[in-house]
Amino acid sequence: MASRIANEDVPWEQLQALRACRLIGLDKQLGVRPIGIGEVLMRIMGKAMAKAVGVNAEIVCGADQLCAGLKGGVEGANHAVSGLFDLGGVKCALLVDATNAYNTMNRAAALWNVRILWPRCSRFLFNTYRGHAALYMRDQSAPLWSREGTTQGDPLASLFYSVATLPLVWEMKRPAEEGPQAWFADDSAKVGGLQPVRDWWDEL
Repeated sequence: MASRIANEDVPWEQLQALRACRLIGLDKQLGVRPIGIGEVLMRIMGKAMAKAVGVNAEIVCGADQLCAGLKGGVEGANHAVSGLFDLGGVKCALLVDATNAYNTMNRAAALWNVRILWPRCSRFLFNTYRGHAALYMRDQSAPLWSREGTTQGDPLASLFYSVATLPLVWEMKRPAEEGPQAWFADDSAKVGGLQPVRDWWDEL
């Protein structure tokens, strides 16, 4: 079934029930993180796809988007930033956490970016995200409909988000500016002088 979804055009009507999720809200102290608990069969297929083609996402993201699983990538980013502080001359570090980014990402643009940058998984993601999945909450008579972003709890969510955001990451790294930047999913950091960091923030 996973092979068929990854290689053929499967009508949404045949996948709609598989894509339905129970929705729970995790307390983030300063808000709620919606987590979708999907059907077991869908989760198994997502994990199988991640195992089969996840390395391609890791290769295309490299050190630009560390959420794709680059071995030692996060540790390397930490050493790079702390090393600059140890050497002196760094005025500031700006840490950015996008609000609920997984759920608000433009899905059409994300699917297009995946089609170009991660083609081995693009058909699977297109088939499973082409429609609006039903999200069922306890004690609610009608479902919510997932129309944008990716469902946190989906085994492919992090890889999908990583590849989908690469054009933004590359755009932010385009000028050879002072100080490095690091990206992990919807978290980013910029290190450097006050004005370059401010300019980076305004651009972001």
